[in-house]
Amino acid sequence: CYRFINNTEAAEAWYKKTLEYPEATSDNYRFLAEALKQNGKFDEAAVNYKIWGEKNSIYASEASKQANICIVAKTWTENPDIGALVQNEIGLNSENSDFSPAQFGNDILLVSDRWQKGKKEEDTYGWTGNPYLKIYSANSAKQVNILKGSINKGFHSGPLAVYPSLDTLIFTRAVLPGKKAKIGDVGKQYLLMAVKKDGEWIAKDKLPFNSEGQFSVQHPALSPDGKVLYFASDMPGGFGGMDLYFSEKLPNGSWTQPQNCGSQINTAQDDVFPTVRPDGKFYFASKRQNRMGS
Repeated sequence: CYRFINNTEAAEAWYKKTLEYPEATSDNYRFLAEALKQNGKFDEAAVNYKIWGEKNSIYASEASKQANICIVAKTWTENPDIGALVQNEIGLNSENSDFSPAQFGNDILLVSDRWQKGKKEEDTYGWTGNPYLKIYSANSAKQVNILKGSINKGFHSGPLAVYPSLDTLIFTRAVLPGKKAKIGDVGKQYLLMAVKKDGEWIAKDKLPFNSEGQFSVQHPALSPDGKVLYFASDMPGGFGGMDLYFSEKLPNGSWTQPQNCGSQINTAQDDVFPTVRPDGKFYFASKRQNRMGS
């Protein structure tokens, strides 16, 4: 459970306890190694990856590769990029999750599962015990308020992308899994438009990228001119996991058939959370090889 909700410190502690039992399966060494890597304990992670490979010959090559990645990650940690300074934006953060900020004029829009006054218990997410993810706005005084309107109705809302005109958003909405869902199924993700009207954000039609909920489309990002939409999806035909796609806006306002961003960006692992800077530089997150975490 701790591994699934990304509580890596607790996962590390409990996998260590698990491996004290003689009947513990060898996969626990891999799960422990992953937690250790995410916790910055690269030497210890490499040792556990190697044990996993020794106990599972079919995974020996993968285990060796992962152990080497830990050594590379340790080198990166010990030789940081001195040109990058990271500071906690304390005024915007809560005790819960706060992520995917987007510039909106002089304000910032962000996604959070922070507590709100009057929040009902039935509006909490079973995996975390926190409220569903919603979209908030923060002004220059760092006052954070939930966006009003139907954009935040239902299950999770966000991340989002902002049109240059500041009157339209594209955002991710998750739907609750059906009654026949398997344990751990969190439902599918859709992309929707939202327009601002009388101070509220009104959710409009879904974008035509998700065919009857057979896969997810999420994490929208727009080019600086608003004419190219990037997003992540696990739709069929990709390289594996979540891939990044793009669609171009036509003069009539419709969007072209999504195209995969290709093998230079996408891998067999998850490639997600695209971001485009005003100068056009493209960023994204990936679980590809030679990475710091998992």
